[in-house]
Amino acid sequence: MTAFGIRATFLDFIDDPWRHVGRESEAARFHADGLLVVEDGRIADFGAHDEVAARHAGLVVTTISDRLILPGFIDGHVHFPQTRMIGAFGEHLLPWLQKWVFPEEIKFKDRAYAREAAGRFFDNLLASGTTTCQAFTTTASAATEELFDEAARRNMRLIAGLTGIDRLAPPGGASNPEDFYRDSKRLIERYPARARPLRHHAAQRARLHTRPDGRLRAPEARASGLLGQHAPVGDEG
Repeated sequence: MTAFGIRATFLDFIDDPWRHVGRESEAARFHADGLLVVEDGRIADFGAHDEVAARHAGLVVTTISDRLILPGFIDGHVHFPQTRMIGAFGEHLLPWLQKWVFPEEIKFKDRAYAREAAGRFFDNLLASGTTTCQAFTTTASAATEELFDEAARRNMRLIAGLTGIDRLAPPGGASNPEDFYRDSKRLIERYPARARPLRHHAAQRARLHTRPDGRLRAPEARASGLLGQHAPVGDEG
């Protein structure tokens, strides 16, 4: 068993601050002088330095001064294929999508391009202290596969899935419901929800056509039924 300790200033949250309106500090835990004990890559003990140190005689400890250590951040909404065009100017959404977003997303059909972009994507997340994200991909299954595979290589937690768009997109940027259903089903089977520390879940985002009576047409209804056919990601505890 490999164990070591980190002595530093720590801040984390032990509850949802919205449950403590007016008393938000009750949801936070702060140790000006704390000790984090790691055994075989997992946190084994944590708390005030003097209390934790007494339980781990002979522990090799690294002291980090003048820094505040926090758990990894969670990005609940990020677009993987838009990494290269962050900050691109646009006055209105639709012209911005047509000029910048769709041309870039179409490039992700090239697996090599998507693979290199996935590396940059996770480099940027980690540089910002983000270790978990929920990411949109593109209509290209290759891009989603490369994103999942890069997350697995880095042992990062990811919630993502194939994007379904069957209208209001330029040629090469849309997919039909049949392809979306087939590719999504295959991705869900290839990348099932996994236990911590890595979790994959193929979600869907789709613009679907309806019939005149307001009901989904057969292909779209089939695609939208994926969530009902596959169990959602649950708590691993």
